[in-house]
Amino acid sequence: GDAMIRFRRPAVLLAAISVLTATTPVHADGRWVLWMKTDYDAALEGDWDLIQPFATRQDCIAALQEAVSPSLEKFKDSAVGNETAERAAEAMEQAAARGSVLLIGRGQSRLIRCLPDAVDPRREKSRLR
Repeated sequence: GDAMIRFRRPAVLLAAISVLTATTPVHADGRWVLWMKTDYDAALEGDWDLIQPFATRQDCIAALQEAVSPSLEKFKDSAVGNETAERAAEAMEQAAARGSVLLIGRGQSRLIRCLPDAVDPRREKSRLR
């Protein structure tokens, strides 16, 4: 499916990128859902938004990778010559391939995840932060 995600503000990546490892087991059957949560500043926690369901995990991850690609490319361009930032960009690409990315920008952070349709992060706040 076409998973064009329109952000209200472009994500501006800083050198601080946190990579989340995939904590959700791979489900052989069932649909997968692309979710996004945007937090503003440290005190304003956002809600999870269902972006789009997909027939397979691979389709969901491809949509996630497409969604973060502009931010990642901008970050990679600014990271040239900075070994730490280059490693952070590489780690972000690997995290996207696993289906979970946290982008940290000026005054906001954005968590984008592919989860099995049986997992609703709005009901599992303590486990999926």
